[in-house]
Amino acid sequence: MNMLTPARIIREAGAPELTKDHLPPYLGEMSDLFVGVIDTGVVLRGGRPHPFLDGRVRFDPHRDVDEPGDDAIACTPADSDGHGTFVAGVILAQAPSVNLQIKGVLDRSRGQAEDTAVATAIDELAQQGITLMNLSFSGDSWEEQAPQVITDALLRLPPGVVVVAAGGNRPTAEPAYPAAIQLGANQAMVIAVGAADTSRQPSTGGPPPVADFSCFGDWVTAYANGRGVLGPNRDGWSRWSGTSFAAATVTGRIAAAMLTGSDARTAAQALLAGAPLIIAPSTRGPKPYVGEIQSVRG
Repeated sequence: MNMLTPARIIREAGAPELTKDHLPPYLGEMSDLFVGVIDTGVVLRGGRPHPFLDGRVRFDPHRDVDEPGDDAIACTPADSDGHGTFVAGVILAQAPSVNLQIKGVLDRSRGQAEDTAVATAIDELAQQGITLMNLSFSGDSWEEQAPQVITDALLRLPPGVVVVAAGGNRPTAEPAYPAAIQLGANQAMVIAVGAADTSRQPSTGGPPPVADFSCFGDWVTAYANGRGVLGPNRDGWSRWSGTSFAAATVTGRIAAAMLTGSDARTAAQALLAGAPLIIAPSTRGPKPYVGEIQSVRG
């Protein structure tokens, strides 16, 4: 890796915590809608993904598999093992009948990826006709401009494509890429997502505040809960915090709207336009807050 090139990285706001909470299995019919997920791949146990994902994720077994290590459950923010499985589960919690096409490009041990690998995955998903993509990773803190190879891949996308990207877990208004990449009105739509904190929900009602670990600023498009999000781990379920999972929630909500017949861009625009507003630091105006739709079982 060229050490002067900022890596795409996973750096969550703490390690996942095991929980007995879980989501019920989906027993309904599957749709023909595919959502792209560019991440660490999917963890397999006995050759099968987590039961919550099984039958709903597509991947290349020779490239997109996230091999679990001994510490796959209690992984640290720098250890990406299981991240893609968790993100996939969060998306499916919001849109149970969609199919996920997983692209495992992030390094399993360091949580990093070369920009060219990310760009190639974007191109491959577009070639499959996928119009909604989730990128739950960001860039190194010293990065001052958008990565050209990823920007070029996004510019190649048709204007109807929506790319949802995590803004990063640094409480600063400094832009993080690829979420902060700005495209023209006739290009694909990039949604930069920050994290809110539902554990601090106001007693008077209304959206929760921005999480203390989250990015903020005018470049952030919207917020969703990123505190204690429920998702599948290697064997069971965990709660994990980070903008990765806020982004996955937004992707899932857009996918759910697409199931009613909307295209990705129309679904995304309607979701953001109809969302309640959240006040964020260093921002000239309020931003949409996208809530979750899920049924948790203890």
